[in-house]
Amino acid sequence: MTFQELMGVYQINDDLGNQSAYQALVKQMQNRVTPVIGAGLSVWAGYPTWSKLLTEKASGTSVEQEVRDLLAKEAYEQAASRLEGFYRTNRFRSALRSAFDPAKLREAARPAYQRRIPRLFPGPVVTTNYDVSLDRLLNAPFVVTPESDFQDTELRSRIQKHERMLVKLHGTVDDPAHMILTEQRYNETYGADPQHPDLSLPLPKALQSVFNGAPPLFLGCGLGPDRTCAVLHACKGASGFALLELPPETENPDEPCKPKLFQGDGAYLPAFAERLDFLDGLELQVIWYPYKKHEAVGVLLEQLAKDLLPPDAGEALRKLEEQQYHGSAHFLGRDAQVRELADALQNPAVKRLLVYGVAGIGKTEICKAAYRTLKQADPAFTMSPVDLTGASSMSEVLSRLSLALGFSAQDLGPDQLLPGLLRWLASAGRGAARPLVWLDNFEEVWLKAPAERNALSDALFHLSAAGLRFLISSQVRIPADRTLEVRTLDGRIGNKELDKMDWERFRKLDRVRLFLATLGREVRGAEHSALRTLMGEMEGHPLSIVLTAS
Repeated sequence: MTFQELMGVYQINDDLGNQSAYQALVKQMQNRVTPVIGAGLSVWAGYPTWSKLLTEKASGTSVEQEVRDLLAKEAYEQAASRLEGFYRTNRFRSALRSAFDPAKLREAARPAYQRRIPRLFPGPVVTTNYDVSLDRLLNAPFVVTPESDFQDTELRSRIQKHERMLVKLHGTVDDPAHMILTEQRYNETYGADPQHPDLSLPLPKALQSVFNGAPPLFLGCGLGPDRTCAVLHACKGASGFALLELPPETENPDEPCKPKLFQGDGAYLPAFAERLDFLDGLELQVIWYPYKKHEAVGVLLEQLAKDLLPPDAGEALRKLEEQQYHGSAHFLGRDAQVRELADALQNPAVKRLLVYGVAGIGKTEICKAAYRTLKQADPAFTMSPVDLTGASSMSEVLSRLSLALGFSAQDLGPDQLLPGLLRWLASAGRGAARPLVWLDNFEEVWLKAPAERNALSDALFHLSAAGLRFLISSQVRIPADRTLEVRTLDGRIGNKELDKMDWERFRKLDRVRLFLATLGREVRGAEHSALRTLMGEMEGHPLSIVLTAS
């Protein structure tokens, strides 16, 4: 399908049709748009859509027909609940982990158009998917499941600033106990009435903030009468865009790109008319594509890239390659360090914990993994992240820290920030809880404000004495109670040692496993010698290894 064919699928006049919707989308994207991404953009990796997932898991069970009947009525939540009741909770979670197994992802197979997403949408990205495809594509600084209050301050701040963040609305396969799939879980997080969400609950409130912050663009979504649409409907005055598949009755086998939209009397076909009415209530401008022509997603994104992105994208591509490193590395050779960090975070005596290493070595990802490990073991575990990218002064650090903790510092001058924050921590016993704060990219302020280093060290000392605990990830060493250095994979092994190493031992090195995982295939016999030389030159640096393999 070409872009011209896509525009011709539904075109009534200059004000009504795909062309006018596309022009409005381009205009809006010059300001802000928030993509809302559904399962349709993960099927390339072998992950199922919601309907397919439930159908497959019901196959051969005594509830198969009941589940099929519920799905036919679009009663997805009830179908999932019925299926969980048959499997029992733990077996059902195991089945979900299997269905969305991260091991299924092969970056080499990712459709090229998806690489446009990080460049087209620099702000928040929302998904209802459980898989980790977008996590790896975007390398978002914060992955949020906003049914709890964790990162609530950070979420609001990034929405306001339109900064990159991946919002995983319904959970992640990494934590199946908290995935939102069944009717009970939806009622707990959205409210009991499917059509009237409780906007005082954390998840609907967060989603409302997203929709009000920038118009949504729905991609890979079916957009039926579900909870997400109910929140959008409740956002009075909000509007947005969607790329949607036409109903099956419009299919035209003779000319697939010219679907049948009208009856003999000139009225819309009933199913299409019903869809138009529903979407009009959501105030969405829709670009329609023919039934089963899902390649339209790639066609749209490629055209948006042509119309909106600068032709010289060398720097953007370099950053994108770095993002791919973080996704594909997947902690190969880092499991022990994740466990070590998680253990240290559980020790209340360690008030300032430093994760130190050179750029691109994986510090931020290791911190995230340690957090997820502790969160899965104890849902009550919390950590407030503070990204210091761009910070150039101690007052900026304290301002961002105050925002993350919920302390209002708007009326305080730079010299009053630290005393005010210390008084606030001392009041009402706030410091007794010893909240954990993660200061990421700390080297930014350390290098930009050398004159304030002593004052900054003193500030961290006083804040930790007042009850805060700090996890600090940095490219530079700073004073800390404990330091975890993130080093290159396998240590320093030179070419001579690699040349003498037998193939089986060489193949098990973490640097080699990472290279082959990124490459997506085994090396052939004739390539063995070159790979040994290359691994010596890379010296175990993950970023270099992955960029070379890519």
